[in-house]
Amino acid sequence: MVNLGIPKKPQNINLGLGLSSKERMSFIKLLKTYKGVFAWDYSDINTYDTSVIQHTIPMTSNEKLVQ
Repeated sequence: MVNLGIPKKPQNINLGLGLSSKERMSFIKLLKTYKGVFAWDYSDINTYDTSVIQHTIPMTSNEKLVQ
């Protein structure tokens, strides 16, 4: 796990174990550069218009929903 934030306000991500150390450092640098584009908590998501951005899970009609 890598914290892109600060200790008082962590912004944790998980990177795959199969990365070389060079790849890992490149990903960390890239993610730190663009960490502002990610939603880190629900309050970040509330600012978006749901008529434009919506998550859907396609289901076939014969599937039973499970909660």
